[in-house]
Amino acid sequence: MEKRFLANTKLSVTALGYGAMELSKLSEKDESRSSFLIRFAMNHPAICTFIIGTKSYYHLIENIKAVKKGKLPEEIYREAKRRLDSIDVVADESLKL
Repeated sequence: MEKRFLANTKLSVTALGYGAMELSKLSEKDESRSSFLIRFAMNHPAICTFIIGTKSYYHLIENIKAVKKGKLPEEIYREAKRRLDSIDVVADESLKL
């Protein structure tokens, strides 16, 4: 199976198989999956910018709050990365964009 890179812009929250990875168990209470993945991307050393689409004003506010909240705690980031790697979605630290 070919590995997919998290930084590949063709991957979406759905494509990452959020439920299958059980990332929801790593997120804070009442944190949306998009908020969690925004914060995950903020941790990744090879990602220096990302484009976030919104459907509504509510989504825009939620995304801004996620960015203001900041990166995930390092131990949560490492576990999320491990889970992504286990299903061949690689959050590769050495990925050069």
